[in-house]
Formats: sequence, C-alpha cells, structure tokens
Amino acid sequence: MKTKSIFGIAAIFACGLSAPAMAAWDSIGTVEVGRGQDRDSAYTQFAGGIDRLQFVAQNGDVNCRFIRALYVNGRTDTIFQGTLRRGDARTIDLPGQSQHIRRLDFACSGDRARQTVINIMVDVSTPSYRDEWRHSPAWSRWSAIFNWGPAQAPITGPSWTRVGVQTFGYNNTRDASFAGFAGRSVRQIGLRSDADAQCPRVWATFANGQKVNLANGTESLRAGQMANFDLPGNYRNLTAVSLTCRAVRNRDVAIQVYAR
Repeated sequence: MKTKSIFGIAAIFACGLSAPAMAAWDSIGTVEVGRGQDRDSAYTQFAGGIDRLQFVAQNGDVNCRFIRALYVNGRTDTIFQGTLRRGDARTIDLPGQSQHIRRLDFACSGDRARQTVINIMVDVSTPSYRDEWRHSPAWSRWSAIFNWGPAQAPITGPSWTRVGVQTFGYNNTRDASFAGFAGRSVRQIGLRSDADAQCPRVWATFANGQKVNLANGTESLRAGQMANFDLPGNYRNLTAVSLTCRAVRNRDVAIQVYAR
C-alpha cells in the first residue's frame, strides 16, 4: 500500500463577470496505480470537512473496481466505480453527514506500463470546514495548498481570477494536469511563483481539441513576479491546462495559477 502526497492547484474557476461562480478545487495528494491487477491504495490525510471531491487520472486511463470512503462516524460508502479517462475530472458530491472523511480506499489499475496516478481534488467552501483545517496541527502544510493563511498574498482585482497553487520539487521536472474548465472563455493564463522556477511546457487544451504549448521551452519564473501567457487567436474556450515545471534552487516552489 503506497500513498504519494503532492500539493496542487484548483481545477475549476470562473472567468469574467458574466460567468457563474464556480468552486475552487485544490489538490491535496495523489495515489499511485499500476497496470493490470487492481492495486489497493489508501489516502488518509484529511484535516476537516469537505464539500465535494474530484478525481483526475494522470498519465493514462484508470479502471476502478471501487473507490470507497470511510467516514468519521464509521460508515463506509462506495463513491465511484468505473473508468477515469486521462485528464477528465469526476466530481463526487458529499451531502449531509458524508462530508467528514477519514480514509479513501482505492482498488484501481492503470492501462499503461508506466505508473499512473489519481489526483485527489477537494472543494472546501463551508466556513466551518475551513476552520477545522486551520486548527489542524498540520496547518502549516495545508496553508500552502489552500492559501487561507499568511502565505504569498493572492493578486486581487476585476481582471485576474486565482485558480490555485501547485508545488514542484527541486531539480525534478514534473507534469501536473488539471481539467474541468468547462470551456470557460479565458484570454490569459498567469503563473506566479514564490521562488525561482522553470516551466518548459504550459499546455492549454481547448474545446475544439486543439492543444497549444504557451511556453517557449525554457520559460523562467522569477520569485514574486507574474508570468503572463496569451491564448492564441480564436482559442479561448479552455478545457484543461497542464504544467511541466521544476524548482531551480534547493527548495520546493509553490506556483500560483491565475486566469484572465
């Protein structure tokens, strides 16, 4: 049984005053799955209530015999069965007493020889649930994910909408894919890091199936500065964004993502 934690960015956001408000999705970790037989994995790092869950398969499709939730009241529930297509987001609503999860159990297998992972996203919008996470002994770690604490202040204003944050390690280029944009009209993507970083690829996928690398292959991010990426031509309706980034100094780097 193996769990690998990463800290991520939100997958869904609203852009423009005419668009309806949407929840902010934050990645709290991943579970690894192998090819062939189901690989049992578990995730237990919950510090408070959540309003909704979302699962995103990365590196390939994932077939799940079940994803099961164990709640703090002792009840269990199978919350997903079936196939997670690569890059697609599967949202799980958690009504009533189901919003405090103790553990997620995965019986899933990938369709590729290389390792496949399931990204675990959460929507924590209820104020009392946010208070529970804040009072967790591990809040210093969670604050870097949810951006509710004194970490690098988000940019505010009518033009930019903060999507979320993704953490990348030193000297280890890693991919992170995020779906669920539902074809929102976006003019620019902005990346703002808390330390120097390199992002050779910033892929944007649009509703018409077109995929464009917005970076120049050697894109460097400077600490505290916003790097802007214009969306080309008539391509405005985003369905997914994928980042390939790494820290350039001997520390992790948190990259905040914005949309205009």
